[in-house]
Amino acid sequence: MAKQQGLTEEMVAHLEAYEEGPFSEREKAALRLAECLALAPHQMDELFYEALCEHFTPAQIVHLGVTISFLYGFGRFVAAFRIPLKEESQDWPG
Repeated sequence: MAKQQGLTEEMVAHLEAYEEGPFSEREKAALRLAECLALAPHQMDELFYEALCEHFTPAQIVHLGVTISFLYGFGRFVAAFRIPLKEESQDWPG
């Protein structure tokens, strides 16, 4: 799916170490936001927000934050209910 959205093999390979990867500074800022929201939301402070504002408008930050939070939460929901990700799977009763 990532490749369908325009990510290259190199980008996908560097997602876990995105700071050293082939991402633009704007992309790295978005990935930092995703990491912060997923792992340490209470660590987001004014400095973090100001750094985001170097790359995004306040409206874009809200949009990114809502999208990231929804997708992260959805992933947790899928994991909690063990929902199969493949259409052909018949393991889940839903």
